[in-house]
Amino acid sequence: MTVGESYKLQVSGTLFDLDGTLVDSTPSVVSYWYDFAAKYGFDAAKVLETSHGRRSKDTLAELKPELATDEFISQMEGQIPIRWGDQAKLIEGSKALLDSLPSSKWAIVTSGTYPLASGWLKMFGFVIPSVFITAERVTRGKPDPAGYSMAHDALKLADGQPFLVFEDAPAGITAGKLAGATVIGIASTYSAVEVFAAGADYVVADLTHVKYFGTNVETGLLDIEIQDPLFVRSP
Repeated sequence: MTVGESYKLQVSGTLFDLDGTLVDSTPSVVSYWYDFAAKYGFDAAKVLETSHGRRSKDTLAELKPELATDEFISQMEGQIPIRWGDQAKLIEGSKALLDSLPSSKWAIVTSGTYPLASGWLKMFGFVIPSVFITAERVTRGKPDPAGYSMAHDALKLADGQPFLVFEDAPAGITAGKLAGATVIGIASTYSAVEVFAAGADYVVADLTHVKYFGTNVETGLLDIEIQDPLFVRSP
């Protein structure tokens, strides 16, 4: 546990999860799953024990394989911001942080489909990034690192240079670590203890605790500061 401390990092780029990391959409997603479960006859509470941070396609493949198609899931998830968007809110500091970063140095990697993810970004006034990896873009969802590895390569981040992944869920934290990132965990959906136990290198309450202070002109690395983290993993 650390209080009142700051940690300075130099990184080549930053990759962000969306639900629970940039937007607190958990209440909306819970409402969606309860509505969905009532229609298709399964236990929403059971699904919610393991679904956060994973693609709906992977969750449904275990419950209702006949429904686990990209077309069907995109149609269903696209309704979440429309029907339950009033239950969602920004993670504090998320928009300010993204607005401060160079556009060529950040990407979004989400387990949500494009209709869902783009719906949240438009609702809250985010720019849709040039590198935007949604559920349809990968054959293996989180905790597999494929999405983060794809974003890393698409941003043309140099191999061997440190980069950051911002995540709130154990599946995504595992994916980020497997991709080779330093993971900043957000204690939004899960407690700080749970996020740290899942493997995050730093845990913060929200993104007001992460600041961008410019780019080193010689190395091209971003100067990032983690302020007042709740937990820090020793090297």
